[in-house]
Amino acid sequence: RAVDAAGRFGPPTTRPLDVGAPQRPQGRFVISLTWNNKADLDLHVVLPSGVELFKRNRTEYERPPPSAGPVPADAPTDGGVLDRDSNAMCVPDGQRAENAVWVEAPPPGRYVVRVDTFSLCGEPSADWRVEAILDGTRIGEARGTSTAIDARFDHNRGAGVLALELDVP
Repeated sequence: RAVDAAGRFGPPTTRPLDVGAPQRPQGRFVISLTWNNKADLDLHVVLPSGVELFKRNRTEYERPPPSAGPVPADAPTDGGVLDRDSNAMCVPDGQRAENAVWVEAPPPGRYVVRVDTFSLCGEPSADWRVEAILDGTRIGEARGTSTAIDARFDHNRGAGVLALELDVP
């Protein structure tokens, strides 16, 4: 019902609401973490180069240190990108999903995927699923449950429990 400036309510209107499952982003290579509640879980992906994608390093490109001098304007900044930090700091965003996405072909080699339990946000546990899709084909999947013990550890590079190790040709 709409309300006018004087606080008077208009007639009720009913409209259908279609709520579907969140869609996985499009890309040549997508690694997705999804979970079942309001917990704050974080996806970590270590690339063959050793670069780790996670909430504090959301792109495969790593700037050189300041001692290396200015970064050339034409320096590459493409590669894998983490799309979001879902439910960050226990603020539900309705997604309960994080995705590492490569629009172009990913670098070949071994990828290590971990799930970091930043906080259970008052939940007793969180069931999660990790899935890796390369050119439309699932090449890896894992499921697990995060508990309070998982939230006790450091939440930086190297954090989380091992979910998958996979080789990309």
